[in-house]
Amino acid sequence: MIAPWAAAYIGIPFRTGGRSRDGADCWGLYSLVYREVFGIELPSYADEYETVRDGAQLARVVGTNLPRSPWRLVPDAVIAPGDGLLLRVAGQPVHVGCAVGDERFLHVLSSMTESCIERLASPRWNRRLLGVYRYAH
Repeated sequence: MIAPWAAAYIGIPFRTGGRSRDGADCWGLYSLVYREVFGIELPSYADEYETVRDGAQLARVVGTNLPRSPWRLVPDAVIAPGDGLLLRVAGQPVHVGCAVGDERFLHVLSSMTESCIERLASPRWNRRLLGVYRYAH
């Protein structure tokens, strides 16, 4: 079952460094969900990269910060709504999605115009999941 809050985050426009409903990148969308749904303010990281198109720079930010405390790697990929999904794009750990249940995730990419929900098992994503992280609050 998909989390009831997920529908409210479909259609948010993509914007590099965005952290609001007016526009967000993948981490911005995830942090917006955490702020509004879970009442937790996550670090912005917006000042740590210029554009999401710089894969190496973004990989350093995402690949370094998500796997650190207060995040915990979820063993055996038991995914729950709200978990952070670290995904590989163009061979690098540069994308974050938010699990919403039913093996689906909410996300937004620079190649998309707005946020959407997709299946992890889809041909586009089924081999890109690098890890599932849960915020230990």
